[in-house]
Amino acid sequence: MKSFTKSFFFVSAILFFIIMVLYIRQQYSLDKYISFASSNCFQSIATLPPLLTHQGDVIDVYLIDIDAIEILQRNCRSAPKFPISVMIAHSDETIRMNHKIYNVSVYVDKGDYVYLPNEEKAFKKQDHHKIGPILVPFDLGKFKKIHERSRLISCLNINMNRTNAKQHLPQNFEVKLAELRDALMNMDAMPFLAGGTLLGWYRECAIIPHTYDADFGVLKTDLKSNMFEQLKALSGFKLSRRLGRNFDSLEFTVTATGGGSIDIFIVYDEVDDDRVYTAGLDNVKGRRFKWIIPRAKGYCSGILGGRLFYVPCNVEETLRPNMADEWAVDEVNEAVDVAPAFELKSDLPEVKLFGKWNHQEAMLLLCTGAREVAFRNIKSAWPTS
Repeated sequence: MKSFTKSFFFVSAILFFIIMVLYIRQQYSLDKYISFASSNCFQSIATLPPLLTHQGDVIDVYLIDIDAIEILQRNCRSAPKFPISVMIAHSDETIRMNHKIYNVSVYVDKGDYVYLPNEEKAFKKQDHHKIGPILVPFDLGKFKKIHERSRLISCLNINMNRTNAKQHLPQNFEVKLAELRDALMNMDAMPFLAGGTLLGWYRECAIIPHTYDADFGVLKTDLKSNMFEQLKALSGFKLSRRLGRNFDSLEFTVTATGGGSIDIFIVYDEVDDDRVYTAGLDNVKGRRFKWIIPRAKGYCSGILGGRLFYVPCNVEETLRPNMADEWAVDEVNEAVDVAPAFELKSDLPEVKLFGKWNHQEAMLLLCTGAREVAFRNIKSAWPTS
């Protein structure tokens, strides 16, 4: 009997230890999100009074106060300062305001995003969970990036007076762009419109009809080592090409289900602080180029096809250099409307020769969806820095 009791307690202790290890691992795996391990951390928010209508109905209140969010990220090492910035849905009902506790903004639900008309801001929709009366973003780190990019800037909506322009991309291709945007954001990247897609958005609030593909930029600092594998496994898209080296010249091309390609250009720092570049290749001669543009002075939000996308805040400054004086002129010309066509526009001072790949290097560094052998070979040979 004593032996059975000892065995029982021994097995129980082992099971308890395993359960605790699994619990701790789960807590650490949620570091990027809010952890409820310390209830004291959220007491100052959880005990706040709700916002009510004059009829006494409770209103959903969303936290948008970046200082309070940073305090939550630091496990509440300091108390939030009042009033706390929050947003509520637009409504005809009158609200009992408590200006000592809440600084209230009103938003309009636009489907893909919410729009704050009084502040000229827009937020990409995120998942939330409730702490007391407050709805808090589930991923605090991602919301901080969204908040930094929330200033809304308008496109020019120029009428280009096109006649018989052939459209190459499917109708409503912005939907697929938004799908890829969300996928890249789930990879901890913050993609932004680039090249011809940025031009089309800013100039005419649309994708240029005679462009052959769409363009995203992703900062080198957002590039993760597993992005290649994640893009390969991405539902709704096929990774059709990877070109270049991840430390100085990488780009991806994905093809959407139903047609239409999207290029993802990795944006690298140039030698000075004021400029960045993406890389390109002359497929005929194997020449490599740098497509140099002014550095974005922060990123803002723009609306394309009813979806929110990120754009450089200094959009005209970033468009002008490689479009020469033609950026506002419609031409059925890849050098103007599609990013970047170096073989056609390599005389511009902002397009610089960046070396040359021989045939062997090109075979190694060019990876297409039809060449699964190249996928396997490139995995071991790709630079890791």
